[in-house]
Amino acid sequence: MLVSRKVSRAKLVETVNEIAPEKIAMEACASAHHWGRGFTRDGRRVRLINPRFVKLFVRGSKNDAVDAEAIYEAATRPTMRFVPVKSNEPAGLAVAASHRESV
Repeated sequence: MLVSRKVSRAKLVETVNEIAPEKIAMEACASAHHWGRGFTRDGRRVRLINPRFVKLFVRGSKNDAVDAEAIYEAATRPTMRFVPVKSNEPAGLAVAASHRESV
């Protein structure tokens, strides 16, 4: 199911609990891993998709609604490869490594 309404970050968990999906698909990024860990703790199956693969399904001008449709479309593909949700430790190490490189 694709939800077609804007949801603030503050209301995201509340909205997800209201809808109660079994699976959640998101474009993989640092915050997606954070949200993914929380949704996994709540018993949901989280599917993170590499942004390169989502981009192939974007139709029209880039905005949140178009991105959501592209993520949904990508997640329904039987051959889609998903990114595992990182635990806190690997995520923290990746941030520390990127910070060292930029200094």
